[in-house]
Amino acid sequence: MADKINYTTEALKTPGNLIYVVLAGALTLLTGSWVVGATAAVIEFAYLAARSGSRRFRRRVRRNLGWQSGVTPKQLAAHVSGLDNVRADRYQLFRRHVNDIVARAEQRELDEDPLIGGVLANLQTLSASYLSLLSADRDLSEFAGATTAEHLQQEIVALDAKIAQGTDAATIMALEQNRDLLAKRVQRYATIGERRARIGAQLDLMDSTVKSLGDQFDELSSATDIAPQVDLVLANMNDARLLTVELETSVIDELPASVLSAQRSKG
Repeated sequence: MADKINYTTEALKTPGNLIYVVLAGALTLLTGSWVVGATAAVIEFAYLAARSGSRRFRRRVRRNLGWQSGVTPKQLAAHVSGLDNVRADRYQLFRRHVNDIVARAEQRELDEDPLIGGVLANLQTLSASYLSLLSADRDLSEFAGATTAEHLQQEIVALDAKIAQGTDAATIMALEQNRDLLAKRVQRYATIGERRARIGAQLDLMDSTVKSLGDQFDELSSATDIAPQVDLVLANMNDARLLTVELETSVIDELPASVLSAQRSKG
């Protein structure tokens, strides 16, 4: 995955180079000399070749692009600000594990290897999925508050007792309507509880995946040493991303649009 990045394009887009291109073009127009333009072009091509081939530059590009995950570190940091302290701390711990793996790969110059690059790419994508699940859990938690399906079921039991003891038809009808509403809420809150349990289990699996991968990196003597384990690790990461999408869709189904809109604006 790492070799899919166009490093020449990234070198071209650096602010310093863009300023140079503008100034060189302006100087060429002002002087009207093709020699100036040709010299500027030669310097530019030499710069792009040297810059795009720099290992240090490539590493910085991969970090800024999130290893092709579509989510940059800056975007991730912006989403973390919408989490409560407990969830934010959990995410930061996860990121420390990821960053440690990336740093060790770079230190041992393994990150240019396509196999290792693929693993690191998936780690960045997994970080985005991890953060999405934390946000989804936050949304469900804030919507449910202290209410649980068990608490609502107790209210239904109390209503059933009042209905059984009631003698006034109008009162009984009102109590039965209230009971029907509570029964619907019980189902919703039970589903929310199930969703949060699945999110928690998936987050635990992601934590274990990253820690396991970190242990494997400690034992590597070359990039090929990880080959026997890489398929299992990548499959695990892929399953995590797919379940993230499924869980996020479930969250949308469970929360009213008005609640989602208000909570997404915070995250």
